Amino acid sequence: MARSKRPAAVRSLADVDRLVGKMTLDQKVGQCMTLAYYGTTISQEVIERIEELHCGGLRVTPHVNSSGRLDVVRRLAPYYTPAQYAETLNELQRIAAARPLGLPLHMVTDQEGDLSVDYLHGVELFPSQMGLTATGSPALARRCARQVARQLRAAGIHMIHSPVLDVNINPRNPEIGCRSFSNSPERCATYGEAFMKGLADGGIIATGKHFPGRGDSAVDAHHTLPVLRASRRRLDAVELFPYRALIPKGLPAVMTAHNAYPALDPSGLPASISRRIVTGVLRGELGFDGVVTTDAMSMGGLVSICPTPEGCARAIAAGNDLVLVKECDDQPREAFAAIKRYVQSGRIPDAQLDASVRRILAMKLRYGLFSGRYVDPAGAQAACVDRATVSAAKDVARKCLTRVRDRKRRLPLSPKRKILVLLPVQILYHEKGNDLEHDPIRLYHAIRRHAPDAELFEFAAPDTPADVIRHAVKRAAEFDVVVALSMVWRQAPICHKMIRRVIRAGRKVVVVSNNNYDADALGGAETLLVTYSAMPRSMDAAADALFGRLQPGGIEPLV
Repeated sequence: MARSKRPAAVRSLADVDRLVGKMTLDQKVGQCMTLAYYGTTISQEVIERIEELHCGGLRVTPHVNSSGRLDVVRRLAPYYTPAQYAETLNELQRIAAARPLGLPLHMVTDQEGDLSVDYLHGVELFPSQMGLTATGSPALARRCARQVARQLRAAGIHMIHSPVLDVNINPRNPEIGCRSFSNSPERCATYGEAFMKGLADGGIIATGKHFPGRGDSAVDAHHTLPVLRASRRRLDAVELFPYRALIPKGLPAVMTAHNAYPALDPSGLPASISRRIVTGVLRGELGFDGVVTTDAMSMGGLVSICPTPEGCARAIAAGNDLVLVKECDDQPREAFAAIKRYVQSGRIPDAQLDASVRRILAMKLRYGLFSGRYVDPAGAQAACVDRATVSAAKDVARKCLTRVRDRKRRLPLSPKRKILVLLPVQILYHEKGNDLEHDPIRLYHAIRRHAPDAELFEFAAPDTPADVIRHAVKRAAEFDVVVALSMVWRQAPICHKMIRRVIRAGRKVVVVSNNNYDADALGGAETLLVTYSAMPRSMDAAADALFGRLQPGGIEPLV
């Protein structure tokens, strides 16, 4: 591949303005698109997205490969060390540097915490956002976000789609739950600010989501359009509260929701394509002048209204600067063409498009992408094993650990008792990392350090056959106590049926859960320890607490 001369230096906003003046329509449209890069292999498809669609950035998901254009096969990517992945992202930046004007790519990922993470190989992982609140320490939340950011930035990633600023006031919310900091607007603002500042400390662009707020959803926007019929007064007091707090303090980016809010836009359009909400409320009323991005444009909440390519054009027309297209079929090219048609027809004014491109490039300038688009692969490896990173991961796992109840004082467990460890395996999640960090029996290994004779019972989840449940109940009768892990991923319980059956059979059950909403969902559990994470450090801390080596000190994050 031929290389162009070194891209022109961009050191000031005046340079950004001159750059925008040199750009073609295709380059401007492409700059407003964040497209997908799955896996660890640089395919012809991703090269085309960079060179032919002029994409501004890539949403990186290294743990899974996509088959490319048809996107009919998804398989695990080969294990890549952080150093190897950093070199891959460097090569993608070299491809981008060879384009006319040589604009750098913004690399984006999802790294919310607990099970909701996309960059897993070789990195330290942290609890969910609600777990950070359970520590009672905004300073610790900031410290954790700083270490998350340092690991990502060292690998060549510049932006994450966090913090989640949704105020989760609906305990039955099917998609948010512990991804939120709390059901309190004030706590969401306090911990959201700490998280935002920690990301900035580590050089990462924070993205507050999902504007105006998805904490009261009754259905999942990934599948259908949620309609939040709250009054404007309630929206101001709850959903918009964290944004009003964080925008004046430098929130650099916001992600819009595929939810409808009739009090803000009576037409019922999703916020992501509503000019009244994006331009009127976010830009106008709240005064946000940073970068606005959509959520994934293939989500059901949007597609129920219009196809993805048309939705992308409507989203830019509504005032979003970036559209997120995670599909690998023809949708990126079709979305590019649709946005271009909207500009040519005047439905997206030239001045509006230029303003969006200017904001995107100014963000890249502010976060050093023009001067430091490449990283040292050795630094990527070092950041993940750095003492500060490991220390933060250990500290937060221990400090968010919460003993919700222990009605019959079963804790601490005695190593001399017969212990059965009941563990779910969810292939969709546990194959994500495909390494020791995502070993579904990590809790069992940790327990055996205290009680070497403990035995293991694994079961597939969520579709556990009835005969397996019967066998587990029968097997549990042979033990003094059962330690059962309840693992909830985005509020979808995967093993409640199994745990409830064992409890109803009269077995002595100690539940370890990554989700504090299990306090109600598993009300029959007489002992409940909440970790806010199924990550390795949390499983180690839980085992220490079970055997009295650690006193849980987490606070209730809900009010």
